[in-house]
Amino acid sequence: MTSFGSSSGGYLDLASGYLDSSSGYLGSSSGYLDLATGYLGSLDHGLVHELIQNIKGLGIRGLWCGS
Repeated sequence: MTSFGSSSGGYLDLASGYLDSSSGYLGSSSGYLDLATGYLGSLDHGLVHELIQNIKGLGIRGLWCGS
């Protein structure tokens, strides 16, 4: 079931995963990406850090937060 939270919650659930824009968290059944701490489950930490920096550089988190 697909569900969308209120604008204050910033929560998006698409059955197989979810996106919580208020905390910069993207989750799925196989792993998750946390922009606040720079953690991406199931991948090498070095690759994770580089990916997080690239994402922040592109302003993806800003888009998620609606700013």
